Amino acid sequence: MFTRKQSKLHSNPVRGFEFLRCHFVFSTQAAFRSKPFTSPPTYDRTKANQQRLTKGLNPNCRLRGRHRKRARKQSEIPSLWVTLLWHLESGLPWEWKLGTANASEREHLLSLQDSLPENSLLVADAGYGGYEYWPTLLENEIHFVIRVGSGIHLLRDLGHWQSDQDRVWLWPENAAKKTLPPLKLRLVEVPTCKESVWLVTSVLRAYPESSSCCKSVFERSLVG
Repeated sequence: MFTRKQSKLHSNPVRGFEFLRCHFVFSTQAAFRSKPFTSPPTYDRTKANQQRLTKGLNPNCRLRGRHRKRARKQSEIPSLWVTLLWHLESGLPWEWKLGTANASEREHLLSLQDSLPENSLLVADAGYGGYEYWPTLLENEIHFVIRVGSGIHLLRDLGHWQSDQDRVWLWPENAAKKTLPPLKLRLVEVPTCKESVWLVTSVLRAYPESSSCCKSVFERSLVG
């Protein structure tokens, strides 16, 4: 039945491809018309629909007290958690991990570190800080530049340890009780128009351009 059309396929590949595409579209449409289906209802993303359809936000919901507060808190949690490693030099994603709404970004980072080569430099925000995670990165020869917030308590003068001008230590109380060694880091200040941003890096060797390199890398991560 396609004898005449097949001769055109061999003579003109472009027209032959267009014929096959149209034939596929027409056959697919005919299949859908012969077997109709119903799609699930869709709702506009409005505040009224969100309150009406989300458990705990509906004013007519019977939840009261702590049950209502728990339902409201759960409705604010994202339904999908994505932790992505971004290669700054190429501007392309390197590796990622998907998780549930209550996933831990730090645990995701530890599971993704196997994809990084040795002597990699990891740039991250303050959410990836902590004594429980940084030594694991250093054991795999992965260095880091991470912003620190008020939740990280750094020590400048630590007993008999020799202190440099920009040298700090991270040694939380629970680690000291377990006789775990302090973590030696270097503190870098990044001045901004409002207030300074503080970074810590595991690259201890200081040279004239080291601080500016840390600033440049962190600023590039924010732009990316």
